Amino acid sequence: MLQAFREHKRWLMVIAMVFIIPSFVVTGIYSYNRMTQSDNSIVKVGEVSITPENFDLAKRQQLERLRQQMGESFHASLLDTPQAREDLLRMLMDEAAINQVVAKNHISVSEAQAVALIKNADALKVDGKFSAERYEQFLRSQGKSDQQFVMEIRNDLAKEAVVSGVSATYPVPKALTEQFYEILTEERNVRTLVLPADDYLDKVAVTDEEIKAYYNAHLKDFLSPEHIKAQYVVFSPDAFSNQKASLDDLKTFYEQNKQRWTVPEERRASHILIEFGDDKEAARKKAEELANEVKADPSKFAELAKANSVDTGSAEQGGDLSFFGRGVMTKAFEDAVFSAKKGDIVGPIETEFGWHVIYVTDIHPAAVEPFEDVKSEIEREYAQQQAIREFSTHADEFTNLVYEQSDTLEPAAAKFGLKVETADFVTRNGVTDPELSQIITEHVAESLFGTEALK
Repeated sequence: MLQAFREHKRWLMVIAMVFIIPSFVVTGIYSYNRMTQSDNSIVKVGEVSITPENFDLAKRQQLERLRQQMGESFHASLLDTPQAREDLLRMLMDEAAINQVVAKNHISVSEAQAVALIKNADALKVDGKFSAERYEQFLRSQGKSDQQFVMEIRNDLAKEAVVSGVSATYPVPKALTEQFYEILTEERNVRTLVLPADDYLDKVAVTDEEIKAYYNAHLKDFLSPEHIKAQYVVFSPDAFSNQKASLDDLKTFYEQNKQRWTVPEERRASHILIEFGDDKEAARKKAEELANEVKADPSKFAELAKANSVDTGSAEQGGDLSFFGRGVMTKAFEDAVFSAKKGDIVGPIETEFGWHVIYVTDIHPAAVEPFEDVKSEIEREYAQQQAIREFSTHADEFTNLVYEQSDTLEPAAAKFGLKVETADFVTRNGVTDPELSQIITEHVAESLFGTEALK
């Protein structure tokens, strides 16, 4: 056998090239295709992939919400359990499913509805009336513009319409209905006899020995909790709140952060949607005929939309989709709308929903709020940032001063213009006053009852 290999090397090389090497090539191509076709999604909902990056972002947002809600009792490991991870993933899946239903059915909520909801929010009212100043403060805390927030509300209301529509039509089992009916209609007759203990007090005589025996047997009930009196000062950026900025500083701040006061472009459009059906080409021809008809007479658009569009939500409004910005509609639809001019009729445009004939009815161009309109807002924010900067600069000085003269807070209070406050009744669990508990937290109380502090 070995001798045959030695004498026929050339033939064996040919055999290897013909039979063996192609098999490696085919296997390699197959493996490569598998690698290039796969993605890193955790799960897919319809056409939407939920990636590890999406999951991590949602987790960070959820942790931040929990941190704000729970305060001192928050722990970063709250979402590190299998059940918490599963719940978070299910939430992302539900949201992806609802978003696709909203997009597929062209469900939209008008800008007026979103604005009305915002103006009726109790958190944005002062003395029962909507406060524009409080609304601006809220937007700054979220890092959003008014237009962005209104668009988010419109999207949320559209999703809520889907969810409430499904839940409202969910069938209730007959047995459950009958049980509720029985509970609501059941009647019972009850007779009571009340014997007030006070009516018998004058008939009872208690001796000193009995009182003392009861006291000795219930000493725990008469214990006053261990408590201390503590003095404290609050050193915060508020100590430097008198910061003032020059006009040049304000204008520089405005120029460096101009994007914050930029209102993104929005466009208003109406559309007629023709489904592909069984004959995509026939649907396209119908859409072309409609496009030609409305181009000849744009005043017919609303009438033709009501009669022909399969998007029933907008058809009732003459095809009107109201104002929307980029990132709301499907790409082909959005590109067509934002490439046209006001009054243009374009189409048919193909999307996954069918053929669209689009009428661009209005445009709100991108704009930057003038400096004078936002000057007061910049002054407040600039003062806050300067106060935080001064606070950070003097924090070490304050800490060193307190530690160097640990028997009194007066020098630190005098240096930074602070007031020495007193907490009279601090237990190992903190204080009962809700406002003071923001300062004397459980962790602070634990430190106050530490051996070093008590000595």
